Amino acid sequence: MREQREAAILRQQFHIGNRKNYILSLVGKLLVVVMSISSSLIFTFVVESLEYQSIQKFLYGLAMVGVYIVANMACGLFRRKYQNTYLRKALTQFKNYVFSKILRQPISSYASGDTAKFISAFSNDLNSIEQDYLVGELNLFVEILNYVVTAAVLLILNVPLGITLVVSSLIAILVSFRFGGKVVKNEAETMEKASDFVAQTKDLLSGFTVIKSFQAENQIMSVFQEKNVELESTKQKRRASNDTVSLAGNIASILVSVIFLSVGFLLAFNGQISVGKIIGFYELSGNMLSPIRSLGVLVANRHAADALIQRIERDIEDTHTTQSRKATLSTAPTSITLRDLSFGYGNGRPVLHAINHTFKAGKRYALVGGSGSGKSTLLKLLVGFLPGYTGQIQYDGTELRQLDLDQLLEHVSMIQQEVFCFNSSIENNITMFRDFPQEELSHAIQRAGLSALCAAKGTDYLCGEGGCHLSGGERQRVSIARCLIRKSPIILVDEAEAALDNETASAVLQTILGLDSTMRIVVSHRLDAPILRQYDEILVLHNGSIEECGTFEELLERKGYFYSLYQISQ
Repeated sequence: MREQREAAILRQQFHIGNRKNYILSLVGKLLVVVMSISSSLIFTFVVESLEYQSIQKFLYGLAMVGVYIVANMACGLFRRKYQNTYLRKALTQFKNYVFSKILRQPISSYASGDTAKFISAFSNDLNSIEQDYLVGELNLFVEILNYVVTAAVLLILNVPLGITLVVSSLIAILVSFRFGGKVVKNEAETMEKASDFVAQTKDLLSGFTVIKSFQAENQIMSVFQEKNVELESTKQKRRASNDTVSLAGNIASILVSVIFLSVGFLLAFNGQISVGKIIGFYELSGNMLSPIRSLGVLVANRHAADALIQRIERDIEDTHTTQSRKATLSTAPTSITLRDLSFGYGNGRPVLHAINHTFKAGKRYALVGGSGSGKSTLLKLLVGFLPGYTGQIQYDGTELRQLDLDQLLEHVSMIQQEVFCFNSSIENNITMFRDFPQEELSHAIQRAGLSALCAAKGTDYLCGEGGCHLSGGERQRVSIARCLIRKSPIILVDEAEAALDNETASAVLQTILGLDSTMRIVVSHRLDAPILRQYDEILVLHNGSIEECGTFEELLERKGYFYSLYQISQ
């Protein structure tokens, strides 16, 4: 029930503030029907004038043709204006709503990296929704209206022919509907395969450097071809089912035409109707034959598109957390306390076990340890990226589970190993597209060590896709500037220097450690004595637990696990 309600809200996005354009689009389609029937009636009039050799009638017919051309052009312009406006606004609102719901998901939703379904929603799925749901709905309205009005006109003009066409065409339409169910099923399967294909292509292109480095082009091509064949085979099945429905409709329309003409000529032989009227009525009957050919496909495709809308709603709701986090922090946190904190990923293997510690405002902390000891996981837990932990994470005594995470992130910033930069200016990447006073921007640039870059290239310099126009060190400094301009009292750093050379790494860490009045918790794999001496406390993790902690000199004097790590690194 809730899923249906949410899907209904999603469909409503097409019409919010857009009802007028929708109604006028339907009026435009109504005018199309009127013009179509008018052309058939004018054709009948002209044919009859020729049959009865009436010049006056023929001239009237030509005059009606002239009026029809002008009216048809005006109706076409009217329909084009309002239908295009309706579609533009409907699709814009739909995409805005979907993307806003995606942005409201918690960060933990993206832990699996499964973003392909969202990319598919904005590409493959959206194209189907536009053509088969929005445009399809308008075309469905035209075909049904065409059928009803034409049937009414024929019944008024000639009851026997009208009844013949209505009965035979209804049977034909029901036959074409019989094949529609398979279209819906194949469309859903195609969209699933398309989503998988997008996911794989995204994954392969992300690893392009690795593919080239290990000369794995042939092997990767085989992997790509396998998914590509799967997708195209599924699309072939979808096309085949569509063609089957169309073929059934075409055959049915031919049979209806044969029945209509047989009855018509039988009436003509008995002198009940002229041959000219039969030809004209046959032209008019085309408005009823068209629905026979297309209604089955239109209805089936619309059901398939509606299923896509429901799937999009499930996708953007599946990752939505309904946990109630109402507590907020009125001031910047002065401490983070961990009590018996434990965590394990889905495989059940514990990554962290019984962590107890308190981090205090304004202090500098280093997390060191071997690979897999849980350093990065601990940082992600502190900022709420990973749910499902046991024990407690308290910000000034308030448990993380009860905190409003959006409000918490106003106080906490994280600098990650891989810094993402948007394909926009340096300024936008620092401010994250917000407005800040120029003095604050300049101050953040200066403290982050970006002054030389901005002086040389300007703050409007484009960073490129993923920051490809910047060096690793420059990207890290952009990330630092993001924290500075937000004036974050807590900064978490996850191996920011890992991919940098020694000189750049040392400069970046010196910048971070020099950010006074902030709590800095830094995950580092570089055991550099001049840097380590600057930390107020070093936490040494081993097998998911805190093995020991203290200052650099204290840890060396103990000659414990840290001493061994340090000696090996030298």
